[in-house]
Amino acid sequence: MDKTEKEFLENCAFHYHKLNDNRAMMRYVRAFNSMDAIRTFLNALGCFDELLSLEEEFGNFLEAAKIAKLKGELLVEADLFGKAGHFKQSAMLILWYVFANSLWSSGSKGWPLKQFPQKEELLEKAKSFAKNESNQFFELVCLEAEILLHDQSNLFIMKQHLNSSQRHNSIKGEILSARKILDAHFHLNSSEYVWENDLVLDLASFLDEKLSKNEVLTNLESLYEFSIKNSFSLFCQSRSLAYIFEISKFLLNSKFLVRCHSDNKELQKFVGMSTRHSLANISSDWRESLKRNMVSFRRTETCSNLLREMIFENVHLKNNLSYGKLGRIALIILGSGKLYNGLHAKIMDGLKWNSSWNDLIEDLCRNAAMENLAGNNIGPGELSLKRMLHGALIDAYNANWEKEEDYISPVCFLYLVERQLILLSCSQGYFLATKSSLLNGLSTRMEMAAKLLD
Repeated sequence: MDKTEKEFLENCAFHYHKLNDNRAMMRYVRAFNSMDAIRTFLNALGCFDELLSLEEEFGNFLEAAKIAKLKGELLVEADLFGKAGHFKQSAMLILWYVFANSLWSSGSKGWPLKQFPQKEELLEKAKSFAKNESNQFFELVCLEAEILLHDQSNLFIMKQHLNSSQRHNSIKGEILSARKILDAHFHLNSSEYVWENDLVLDLASFLDEKLSKNEVLTNLESLYEFSIKNSFSLFCQSRSLAYIFEISKFLLNSKFLVRCHSDNKELQKFVGMSTRHSLANISSDWRESLKRNMVSFRRTETCSNLLREMIFENVHLKNNLSYGKLGRIALIILGSGKLYNGLHAKIMDGLKWNSSWNDLIEDLCRNAAMENLAGNNIGPGELSLKRMLHGALIDAYNANWEKEEDYISPVCFLYLVERQLILLSCSQGYFLATKSSLLNGLSTRMEMAAKLLD
C-alpha cells in the first residue's frame, strides 16, 4: 500500500469516526494493509470495542484478552483466554470475579458472602475450563467454587475446606474457611452446645471435628506474621494479637468444651505468643503508638486483659522475680499507667530478695492505684518514684548479668532510663525527654481523659 492510499483510507476512517459512524469507519479500517496499522489507528482513537472485535474475528485471542483487561471486562477476558487454550487463566479469572462480587457487590458490607445472578453458572464455567488442566488444579477450582457458593453451617465440612485449602495453597480458601469457622463459634451460645451421651473413644479426632480451634488460631498467627513481614501498621499487628489472645482465653476458660492436656498446652502456647509480642508494642515507635486507632485500642477491655496476662505470666510462679521479669513488670505498669486487681500481692511475694526493686515496684503500684503515672507533674508521689527508680536502675546496672539466667532486656532498661530522665529534669522547672517517652506519657493522659468522658 503506497503512502497516498494509506492516507486516503485513514482520512476516510477518521471522517466517519468524527461522525460517530464507527460501522462505516471499520469498512475503511479493514482495508489497511496490516494488523499493526489497524491497532495503531484504533488505539490512537480509543476504539477498543472495535479493535477487540476485530482481534477476536481474526483469531488473535490473546491480543483481544489484553484489550478486555484494559477495559476491565474480566469475564470477556476469561472467555478469550479459554478460546486461546489458556484454560488455567480463564478459570482463575472467573473465580476472582465471583470472589469480588460475593464480597463487594452493591449493598454488601464485605461479609458474609452474597449470592448474585449467574454466580452458580459462572462457577460451573470455571470448573469446565479447569477440566482441561491437571487433576490437582481441577480439585483446587472445585474447592474454591464450593466455598464461594455455599454458606456452610457444618463445622466439620468447614474444617475439611480449611484443610483442603491449606493442602492446595489456596489463600482465598483458607481465609474464607477460617472466617466462616470464626463466625460459627461467635454465633453459638451455651444452649446450642450439646452433651455427648456416647462414649468418645478417639478424643483427639472428636475435638478436631467439633472445635476446629487450632486451625483458626494457626491462621490468625499466619495473618500476624504476614502483617509483620509486610510492615503493616502497629494497629493491625496489635489487633491480630488481640484476636489470638481473645479466642485462646475463651477456649481455655469455656465450661462447655472438653479439653485434654495437649489442647490446653496448645492454647496456652497461643496466649503466650500473643502476650510476648504485645509487650514490644508498649515501647514501640512513638509515631504509631499515638495514632487514634492505637489510643482507642489501648482503652479496650481486651488490651487491659492482655496487660494483666503479661504481668500474671511473670509472677504466677512462687519463685523470686528475676531482673528480666522485674523490668517487664515495671515497663507494663509505667507504659499503661495501670495496676490490676489481685496482682499487687503476687508481685511483692517475689521481691523479698531485692530491697531496691521491692521499693520501686511498691511505689509504682501505689502511684498506679492513685492514677499518678500518666503525666509529668512532679508531686510527692513522683518525687518518691524518682528516688526508687534511680535505686533500682543502679542495682540492675551493677548486677553480674553473666550469672543471671534472665537479666533485664536492653529495651526495658532504656525505657526505664528514659522515664528517669523525665523525672530528674522536671524538678528543675523543665523536662528532657525522648519523643517516644514524652508521647507515651501524652498517650496515657489521652486515654485517661477519654475514660473520664465516657
